[in-house]
Amino acid sequence: MKLVHKILLVLTAILVGSIIFFYCIGVLTGNNCYAIGNCKACWKPGNETSRYNTLVDILLCACSEAKSKNYGDVEINRKIEELYQRLSNRKAAIQDICTGKAPLVKYK
Repeated sequence: MKLVHKILLVLTAILVGSIIFFYCIGVLTGNNCYAIGNCKACWKPGNETSRYNTLVDILLCACSEAKSKNYGDVEINRKIEELYQRLSNRKAAIQDICTGKAPLVKYK
């Protein structure tokens, strides 16, 4: 009985180790993506400038969508305001973000 218990313990450890290994590989080699409405973009992990610029592009795209709906889509408006606050550490109204009154800079 002890041998069966040890074999099951080793197999469980191998299974858990494999899951952790493949999860880490997926995180390190995969893309990170973000979407607002019909605007979606992805970036490679580890490049903060690319991540930031991609999120700015999503904001600009989402602003076009929000404007086309006369700012009537509450969910898109909320997501734009939240993303803007995350990127700039400032709160701003949807119209200020989408008309350029609230500053938004891309990096080279």
